[in-house]
Amino acid sequence: MNQRRSGVIIALCVIVLALPSCRRPPIEFDIGLIHVDDGDTVHYGDEIFRIVGIDTPEIKHEEHGFFEDQPGGRKAKDATAAIISTARRIEYLPCGDDRYGRTLVHLFVDGELLAVKLIRAGLAYETVTYYGDNGYPELAELILRAVDESPRPDFEPPWKWKRKQRRK
Repeated sequence: MNQRRSGVIIALCVIVLALPSCRRPPIEFDIGLIHVDDGDTVHYGDEIFRIVGIDTPEIKHEEHGFFEDQPGGRKAKDATAAIISTARRIEYLPCGDDRYGRTLVHLFVDGELLAVKLIRAGLAYETVTYYGDNGYPELAELILRAVDESPRPDFEPPWKWKRKQRRK
């Protein structure tokens, strides 16, 4: 990504965070306490945070019925870990909880949505069109715009892959 586009994205995120539709200011993480579970899930202390707006390929989680990695799963996890490990600042906006007890969040890495970074890398499908904007329409728009500007992922949509795995 060129520097101009990166600067525009960061400026948009700053503007979005200042809009009145955002219910609360972002909360900063202590980067050293974040543990990456997979491409779209991180642990912070005892809490599990699921990044909204995207779905990355799965990795082996026998406790969830996944006995092998989905193609691209390790690549997505490694990309998320690399992005987080080189960050200077990580913040999140909470969007509620999901049915698994995870906190749903928009995660910002140095002012840019992690969801956008993973979509641009071809490592995530967007989920905004299915789940909605989670109360942040401006951020959902950034995610959808990234899809239009990015390569299509070269792996099966994770929801389809998961369904096949659970039938085995």
